[in-house]
Amino acid sequence: MASSSKQPSEAKEVAINTTWMLASQMVRIVLQGLYFVIVTRMLGKEAFGEFVCVLALVGMFVPFSGLGFGNLIVKNVDRDRNTMKSACGNMLFMVAVTGSIILTLLLLFKPLILAESISIWVLVMVAISDIFLTKVAYAAGQAFQAVEKLKQTSIILVSLFATRTVAALLMQLFIPQPTVLTWAALYMAGSLVSALIAITIAYRSFGKPHLALSRIRSELTEGFFFSTSMSGQVINNHIDKIMIPMMSTMAANGIYGAAYRLIDVAMHPIRSLLQATYSRFFKYGQSGIHGSLKMALKIAPISAVYGALVMVAIYFIAPVVPYILGEDFSESVIALRWLSPIPFLKSLHFVASDTLSGAGLQKERTYMIFAAAILNIILNIWLIPCYSWRGAAWSSLAADGILMLGLWVIIFVHYRRTPAT
Repeated sequence: MASSSKQPSEAKEVAINTTWMLASQMVRIVLQGLYFVIVTRMLGKEAFGEFVCVLALVGMFVPFSGLGFGNLIVKNVDRDRNTMKSACGNMLFMVAVTGSIILTLLLLFKPLILAESISIWVLVMVAISDIFLTKVAYAAGQAFQAVEKLKQTSIILVSLFATRTVAALLMQLFIPQPTVLTWAALYMAGSLVSALIAITIAYRSFGKPHLALSRIRSELTEGFFFSTSMSGQVINNHIDKIMIPMMSTMAANGIYGAAYRLIDVAMHPIRSLLQATYSRFFKYGQSGIHGSLKMALKIAPISAVYGALVMVAIYFIAPVVPYILGEDFSESVIALRWLSPIPFLKSLHFVASDTLSGAGLQKERTYMIFAAAILNIILNIWLIPCYSWRGAAWSSLAADGILMLGLWVIIFVHYRRTPAT
């Protein structure tokens, strides 16, 4: 009887949290769509291609900012609420240390990776925005996620897009011919405002964070695998946006980058569901893969159906893109149609990834993600010089498909080998 009375309560709590995240995601989709349209139309495909290239490069290092300690907030606080202040303090400390190292490395390797036409200040401002400011805002959101107060998480996440939308509107109103540098400065300013909002909300709820340096050493390994697996996902998603300018043209990167950004926007509702249930994977996963898989099977059908519907919708809606972004992006129609299966593949990949995390199988998850990323790089080296952005699209489909299948195979193997507890 106890379990039957608990189940409706759990379902209700998940439903409320998912509703908050879905509501925030709907707002974020509108805001992201608005500033995305403004920025692409004002910059044009070549300048937008430059910004996408910098964003992709910085994005591959973002998971190492904080070294996975944001995920450890969710895990540790979910199991012991008294660790909130120390978990947040350690996260901020790790962001400051690792972020400084990453920024230095980016500046050192900029001449080898980015085109000479891209200003170093664009790299600096995007790096400060994503490696420090946005990371702090997300950490505050994860703190509320750990205690399943998704209303506050929603507000923090919406603020990230709201401030960038305001920045884009200001650019449209007051800067007739903006450059990539102009948008990078406004992008950073928006991130600063959202970080301050997040810190204020978290401070009022949890108080002042404090350091617990003694715990950092024992958690470095687990945090490292969280960050490396996330980095592998980012590499798999965005390495092509760095390789296209090297092997094709910046205009091609703008076309492909615009199409991929639209795919990314379409994935927001699935991310809402998974953010709302993320901490529960760790609760269920305390009994191993059998527990976390039980949680996954509640979510996977919803995720898969949504991914399939989005795949079909994107294919048929694609011709509308030039009317929204401008004729400069007319080729993005073809790119969108090639990339349309990705939401379905990712909808199943995301659930499998959280299943392995909840069961403590970070190493296996990380190895599979990096295997897919390496495959993506190899295919890009082969296909981009011959087929430009089309080659990048084919590489993405192959890598995402293999990643999704590989993660579920790992789950199945461990499920068969591990006795239920």
